[in-house]
Amino acid sequence: MFRRFLIILALTLAPVAALCATNDLSIRSSDISFSVKTLVAGDRIRLYAQVRNVGTEDMSGYVSFFQGSIPVGDSQVISVRADGVPEDVFVDFTVPAGSFNIRAEIKGTDPQDTNAGNDVAITGLFTPIADQDHDAVVDEKDNCVSKKNADQKDTDKDGQGDACDEDDDDDGLSDDVEREIGTSPLKKDTDGDGVSDKDDVFPTDPTRTKEPPPAPAPAPAPAPAKPAPVASAPAPVEAAVTSETPPPEPPVEPTAEDTGRPDGDVGMISAVFSTDRLDWNRFAVKALTPDLPGYRFQWDFGDGVTSNQYALEHAYAASGSYRIRLSVTDPDGRETKDETQVQVPFFSLGNPIMQGAVALLCVLLLCGLFTLVRTTFAVHKERDYELAIDLPEAIRPKEVPEAPRGETGKGKRLSVRRED
Repeated sequence: MFRRFLIILALTLAPVAALCATNDLSIRSSDISFSVKTLVAGDRIRLYAQVRNVGTEDMSGYVSFFQGSIPVGDSQVISVRADGVPEDVFVDFTVPAGSFNIRAEIKGTDPQDTNAGNDVAITGLFTPIADQDHDAVVDEKDNCVSKKNADQKDTDKDGQGDACDEDDDDDGLSDDVEREIGTSPLKKDTDGDGVSDKDDVFPTDPTRTKEPPPAPAPAPAPAPAKPAPVASAPAPVEAAVTSETPPPEPPVEPTAEDTGRPDGDVGMISAVFSTDRLDWNRFAVKALTPDLPGYRFQWDFGDGVTSNQYALEHAYAASGSYRIRLSVTDPDGRETKDETQVQVPFFSLGNPIMQGAVALLCVLLLCGLFTLVRTTFAVHKERDYELAIDLPEAIRPKEVPEAPRGETGKGKRLSVRRED
C-alpha cells in the first residue's frame, strides 16, 4: 500500500514540478554600459552588457546590440550558470554625432528561453559631445578645435586660442617671425619702449626705435646758363574719356530657414520604445522618443488592437507569441518604425486555466490521500477481526471486534462471550 501511495503522489506532483523548472536569461537597461565615461562623437569604444540567469537551468546564448533600430553587432556566446554570477558581453561601437539609445536583445539561447519578457533592454537617450581634439572642451565652446588647449589661453582676446592663432599678441608679426627676430610672440612691445614690435626698428633695444637720419649730401656745383627756348604752341590735349564700371555687389549670404522644430534639428527621431511585463499577459509600453508637437504615434500589438497614445498598457486575451510595432511620423510626414516580440506563456500561474488545473490537482491529491487512509484503516480492522475469531476459545476475548461490512451481511457487531 505504501508503494501505491508513492506512485499516486509522484504522478500528482509531476506536473507541478515541471511548472517550477524554468529556463530564463535576463538583461536590464541598467546593465548596459560603455568603456568610457564621456561619450565623444566619432570615438571607437566598447559597449558592454551583463546577462543574468534567473531560471533554474544552466543556459547559453548571445546578445545582439542595436543603436535605435540600426544593428551594431552580436556579442560572443556565453554560458551562464543558474543562480550564478552575471556574465559580461561586449561589442565594439563608434559613437554617433547625435543623440542615440542602445537596445540589447538576448538571442540563440540553449535550452530555449521560456520567458521572452526580460530578453530585451532599452536604454534612455545618450547625447555625446563634439570634441575633435579631446581636450575636454566641447567644440562649440573650444577656441581652438583642431589642437588640444584645455587652458583655452587667448592672449590677444580675439576669440582664437593661442594654440591655433598665428599671431598670439596681435602685433602684426606672426609668431614664427617673432621667434626668428628674437621678440616675444606674447607681447606687442617686447622691449617696453612704447613702440610695437612691428613698428620698432630695434624691437629688443629699449634705447632705440628708429634708424638715425643719414648725413646731408654736399651741394652740387651750379650749372652754366642756357639760352631760353622759343615757346611753341601747346599741342591739343584730348580729353580722356573713362568709363567707370560700378563694382559688383557682394553676394548676400542665405539665412537658415526655420525648421519648425523646438531644437531646430532637421534629422529624424528614431521610433524606439520600452516594454515592461506587468502580469503574465499584460505589458506596459512607452515610446522613448520625445513627445514633441506634430509627432504621431501608432501602436500595433499583433492581436488586432491598435493605439495612437504615447504610453499605455495592453493585456492579451490568450497565450502565444505577439509582435509589438511602433510607427512614429514627424511633422514632415517622414516615418520611422521599430518592433519587438513578446511571449505570453500558457504555463504560468497567472493564467486562469493553469490556476484551475492546479486547483484540480490539489483536489485529486486530497481525494487520493483520503482513499488511502480509509483503505488502510479497513485492512487493519479486517485483520483484527480475523485474529480474534481464530483464537482458541479459552483465550478469546469476551467481545470480538466488529466485523467489517460484508462479513456478517448487515455490518452488525458480533459479540461472542466466553463461558467461564
